[in-house]
Amino acid sequence: MPRSGRTLGLVVALLCPVAIATGCAKKEAPRPAPAPAPAPAPPPPKVHVPLTRADAARDGATVVVAKIGARTVAYVADEDDSAIRAFDLASKRELSRTPLDGRPGQMLVDKAGRLLVALRSEQTIAALEATTDERAPLEETAKIATAGVEPIAMALTPDDATLLVATGWGHSLEAYDLASSARRFAVDVAREPRAVTVAGDGKTAYVAHAAASHLSAIDLDEAARTVTPIDLGIPSWTQQNGEFGMQLLFKLDGDALGDLTDSGRPHRFICGTGRLRRDITFPARVARQSFSLARVHVKPAKAKQGSDALEERILAPHVAVATGDARVRSSGYGGGGDQAENVPTEMFDIDVIDAAARKRTTGHHSRVATRLRSGDQACRLPRAAAVDDTRQRLYVSCLGVDKVMEYEASGATPAGGFKRAIDVAAGPSGIALDLASQTAVVWSAFDRALNVFSIAEPDEAGAPKKKPAKPAPAPPPEVTRIAVAPPSTPLSPEAALGERLFHRAGNTKISRDGRACASCHPDGRDDGLVWSTPEGPRQTILLAGRVERAAPFGWLGKHGSLEEHITITMKNLKGTGASPEELGALAAWLRAMKAPPRAKHVKAGPKEERGRELFNSSALQCGSCHAEKNGFSDHESHDVASATGADVSRQFLVPSLRFVGGSSPYFHDGRYATLGELLEKNEKMGDTRSLSREDRDALEAYLLSL
Repeated sequence: MPRSGRTLGLVVALLCPVAIATGCAKKEAPRPAPAPAPAPAPPPPKVHVPLTRADAARDGATVVVAKIGARTVAYVADEDDSAIRAFDLASKRELSRTPLDGRPGQMLVDKAGRLLVALRSEQTIAALEATTDERAPLEETAKIATAGVEPIAMALTPDDATLLVATGWGHSLEAYDLASSARRFAVDVAREPRAVTVAGDGKTAYVAHAAASHLSAIDLDEAARTVTPIDLGIPSWTQQNGEFGMQLLFKLDGDALGDLTDSGRPHRFICGTGRLRRDITFPARVARQSFSLARVHVKPAKAKQGSDALEERILAPHVAVATGDARVRSSGYGGGGDQAENVPTEMFDIDVIDAAARKRTTGHHSRVATRLRSGDQACRLPRAAAVDDTRQRLYVSCLGVDKVMEYEASGATPAGGFKRAIDVAAGPSGIALDLASQTAVVWSAFDRALNVFSIAEPDEAGAPKKKPAKPAPAPPPEVTRIAVAPPSTPLSPEAALGERLFHRAGNTKISRDGRACASCHPDGRDDGLVWSTPEGPRQTILLAGRVERAAPFGWLGKHGSLEEHITITMKNLKGTGASPEELGALAAWLRAMKAPPRAKHVKAGPKEERGRELFNSSALQCGSCHAEKNGFSDHESHDVASATGADVSRQFLVPSLRFVGGSSPYFHDGRYATLGELLEKNEKMGDTRSLSREDRDALEAYLLSL
């Protein structure tokens, strides 16, 4: 082959692989795309584990003891952190924290094993369920929207089919079918309900109130559902007294004292030496601070020998308050007791209600007034209660003195059956019992601690069973405290100190007779009472949500700052006065208080809009003094012809109308029981009584929405 031919062949041989690689050769078919990787399998559904009640209690509480399998767990409604915290009672360790959509009120375990939680700021009942992972947060699986504002207290009917919900700001009792979550009924009750329980026969629900002088008994019959008040007040009475009687009256066991009678006539009793006798008149007392109820079964007083029949009683711890005669100026706020004789303005009491008869059995013969002891045995600001029905013991958490008091629950007057006082961490606001282990669990909100202690009798715990001739008070048990982490958004140190001071009873800086700020302002609101004061009759005002405003303060508008107003209040309570640091802390807490919640599920309609038009109209001119842009007050004093004969001034500071719908009665002397009555009878402030009934109703509807 010629050289040129060999050269061409060599070039072709060298280029063919390149041609093949660059497509000169026959084109191959495209390869199929790789199959997509199989999707990861979904995680297996979480298995919900039902809770079981630690006892037979069907009433709500801010502490609930339940079992998950063999583990005993205490659930705490942590209002400051808007969460539910779970604690293993065996290891004394926190298991989990479940965040909530709002501030929790009471909880309970239903028949399905769910933890039901009242979200007081959200107008909702949340159903939470536990999973197989005991350290995981609870899972929300259902919700019930309440009609009333601020669901706070709950109870189940004996058949576990119906949930009863008491709404605090909405002052209603509502019933829900748990199978369908449908509302069965709703009834209006008195102001500020805080506890509810159902009689064992399922026929009656009982509701306790923080700002009413009675229990509400609600007939649960489908046709009736009537609401009957059961008075808890104590009428005025007169007794003759001995030389040292008034001093001993409140410091000795009252066994030697004569019975009180309904007639009010003086009765002589032996006390001290009996010399220098004189008549002492005790003022009438109304009931307040009723935050809890408990049920106990006791033998009837006249039971036949050998009979095992039991009667059901409702126990109602509360405070009896003497406001003084509002028509007469006093030397301080109240004047309910003669301070020179050391008669307290408020006294702790436990009333007994016959559950079947719906009748108070302690009546006017309640001898708590003659059995009230001083020091460690005085319960202040009762907030929660629990009963050991088997041993017939009642336990009451006393927020103002940081103690749990134990009483004999079967006596005619349980307050007279005091057993012992147990010191706990600051702020005890909830209590539950684990009867299987004879253990009490108490939540102390201020110190953020869970207190756990034995409620077994000393001989049950291994102490010698030989009893002395006269049994001594049982020694207090050892208390284990479980520290809890601070909330995600804690109060400022100043406001946290103010919260403690606000609820501290027996602080002579604040008052001479031991009243705390919270004695008149439960939950930072008001007690609904009118007090005798040095300036005339004065209704307690709602504080929460109203104090973050410009000066002045006080009914007469004379106090240039909140701190000055607090100082004058302490002076009128005959307290020695707080330091500047303490005054600043109290003012910080007042500003930090949670205002009453607003309605979540109701929007203003034509009726409220018509009321707003009337409110701002030139004819009524309500808005001239209660301007919305200024917080519904012009912060000026005016004479609206409302002064009484006991008032030192005819001009009064215009009060804010915020939350006015929940702060009855009305005017500085409480002369109008309802807003409707005020609008119907008022002729000095816009002459609302000249309006048509329809327009008055529209104006009232608008005021209720503020």
